[in-house]
Amino acid sequence: MICTYILAAGAELHLGGLGWLTDAVLARATIRPGTDLADLNAQVPHLLIVAQFGIVAFELLSPVVVLLPPRWRLATVGFFYSFHAVTIATIIISFVPHLAAMTSFLPLERVRPLLWARRLTGLATPAPATDVPPADPPDGGTVPPDQAPVGAGGERALDDQAPAAGRPVRP
Repeated sequence: MICTYILAAGAELHLGGLGWLTDAVLARATIRPGTDLADLNAQVPHLLIVAQFGIVAFELLSPVVVLLPPRWRLATVGFFYSFHAVTIATIIISFVPHLAAMTSFLPLERVRPLLWARRLTGLATPAPATDVPPADPPDGGTVPPDQAPVGAGGERALDDQAPAAGRPVRP
């Protein structure tokens, strides 16, 4: 994904030279589709030239994303997505495979749509499985022996079952 930006900057500078930075490349690209945002940007003097310098700087500095701490990496990838959103809004070019590849820098392990759906609908979230015994039953009674938590003091004999992976076997 990062190579895409580096190669794009290399192509811009190789094919257009340093003149690419001050050429009317973005002006030509925004006039053709004629979106409302592109028309607004074209009215601001020198904005598109400054944007071209910014685009090349952004593309050349993009490998820094792999060196950033997670919080800054997330903000940088957010900037990458906002850059592509503006690109789509102004010159109507979309790089969908590239946008999908950028998700490799996102903490997708924290995306839990089923948990979010349960919270939105008000359904109870299942309690995490632990081997810590519950404090006291809510009615003040005792827990029946067939419902006692496994490994919470050895009340139940599990001689016919293998120990769970990662848990020490009691003597």
